[in-house]
Amino acid sequence: MEYRVIQDHNRRANAIWSVVSQSVDFAGRSVVDLGCGHGDMLWRLRRAGAVSVSGIEKDFDTAADARRRVAQVMRPDLGEQVSVSIVEGDIESFNFRWPGVHDVNMCFSVLPYLTDPGNTLRWMSLHAPVSLIEMQYFGDGPGPKHVKDDGDMRAWLDKWWDSVGKVGETFIKGRDATRSIWRCRDPKERRGLYEQVN
Repeated sequence: MEYRVIQDHNRRANAIWSVVSQSVDFAGRSVVDLGCGHGDMLWRLRRAGAVSVSGIEKDFDTAADARRRVAQVMRPDLGEQVSVSIVEGDIESFNFRWPGVHDVNMCFSVLPYLTDPGNTLRWMSLHAPVSLIEMQYFGDGPGPKHVKDDGDMRAWLDKWWDSVGKVGETFIKGRDATRSIWRCRDPKERRGLYEQVN
């Protein structure tokens, strides 16, 4: 199938996707992207075989752009289904209303902008057996003061998951810095309730 190509909004989208796509097999999975931005991950997830892809984005114009971009890159004329939903709203308010459990949550570069990022991490652990997380550390943009490095991040994520592993990192152009991407599995509060996902 010949795919349409669009320029990513996030310059690190390809690097992020390279890490996460090697960490989780998305085929046949349901995925929620918290803070999906302009949809750079959404169409990739669908192309990777995810059967249900949802994004939550707070900014109305950004969510509209994500819808436009996803529709632009998908190929329904070649049988490719455009089954991606994008919900406009604040992640923290959706934490209490999002229905059901899905296979994978992802959240990239969003947590420091939330009022209570710990509550969002807990919600992620309760609603999927696997979560993929990337966050700015203290000193790199708005990172929280209690997370200064990978050791602090691992200790923080260990509060909600039994299995926490760094699966890669991406380079921040212009800052000479990197950001780690984490795969969290086996939520502590739901031990034994999920079937194994990767």
